[in-house]
Amino acid sequence: MLTNLFIIFCGLALLLGGGTLLIPGTIGLARRFNIPARIVAFVIVAGGTSAPELLVSVNAVLQDSPGIAWGNVLGSNLANSLLVLGLGALAAPIITSDSVTRWDLKFLLFISLFIFAILALGIYAGSAGIAVSLILIGSYLLYLLRMLRVQQGEPEIDEIPEKRSWKTALFYSFGGIAALIFGAELFVNGGIALARLSGWSEAFIGLTIIAIGTSLPEIVSVGASILHKRGDIALGNVMGSNLFNLLIALGGAGLFGSLVIDIELVVLPMMLVVLVSVMLLIFSYREKPISARWGVVFIGFYLCFLGLESMMSAA
Repeated sequence: MLTNLFIIFCGLALLLGGGTLLIPGTIGLARRFNIPARIVAFVIVAGGTSAPELLVSVNAVLQDSPGIAWGNVLGSNLANSLLVLGLGALAAPIITSDSVTRWDLKFLLFISLFIFAILALGIYAGSAGIAVSLILIGSYLLYLLRMLRVQQGEPEIDEIPEKRSWKTALFYSFGGIAALIFGAELFVNGGIALARLSGWSEAFIGLTIIAIGTSLPEIVSVGASILHKRGDIALGNVMGSNLFNLLIALGGAGLFGSLVIDIELVVLPMMLVVLVSVMLLIFSYREKPISARWGVVFIGFYLCFLGLESMMSAA
C-alpha cells in the first residue's frame, strides 16, 4: 500500500514539473518558427500528452483486452472534454467561437458519430477492422495537412517576456512531454495496483483510473496554459488530444488485433462522447465562452458519469 502511494506521489511530481516546462517551450517554438501556438499545441503537445492513451490501447489489444482499449479512449475523451475543460473554465473563460475552432468541433463530432456506427456494427475485427484503422489514421494525417494549410498566418506573439533559443524551447517542450508521460505512467500503475487491491473490475479500471491517469498530462498542460493566459493552447490541446485518441490511439490499436466488444459495455460513454461534442459545437455557434458556471456543470456531468459507471460495475 505504501509503495503504491509513493509511486503515485512520484508520478504527480513529474506531472507538475512537466507542466511547468511544457507551455513556455510551446510558445517559444511558435515564436521561433512564426506559426500559431495552437498548431504547436495540436501537433506536439496534444500528440505528446496523448501518447499514454496510444500505448495503453495497443498494449490492451496485444493482451486480448479490447474492453480496456475502448474504455481508455472513450474515458480519456470524456475526461478531457468534461473534467479538463471544466477545471480550466473555473480558472478562466475558454473561447470556442472562432471559425477555425468551429470547423474542428464539427470534425470531432463527425468522427465521434463514425466511431459510434463502427462500434454498433461490430465490424472492428479481421480485415474489416484493419481497413477501419487505416481510414482513421489516414483521416488524422489529412486533418493535420488541412490545419497546417489553413492556419498559417501572422507570427505568434509571446506574452512571456523572456526570449529563448529554439534549442531551449525544444528542450522545454519535449522535456515537459517526457515528464508528463512518465509521470502519468507512474500514477496509472500505482492507481491500478490500489484499484485491484480493492477488487474493482478491469472494465471499470479502464474507464476511470486508467482514463483519468492518461488524461493527467492534459489536465496539467491545460492548467499551465490557463496560468499563462493562453486559452488557444488549452482548447487546441484538448481537441487535438481527443482526435488523437479516436483516430490514432484507437486506429493504431486496431492494427494489432480485434477491437470488437459488446456495445452494451460502452454504450453510455460513447453516447456521452457524442453528446459532449454536440455541446461544444453549440457553445461555438452561440459565440459564448465556456464560463466558470459551465465549468461546474461539465465537472458535475463527469462525476455523474463516474457514479453511473461505478454502480454498473458493482451490479
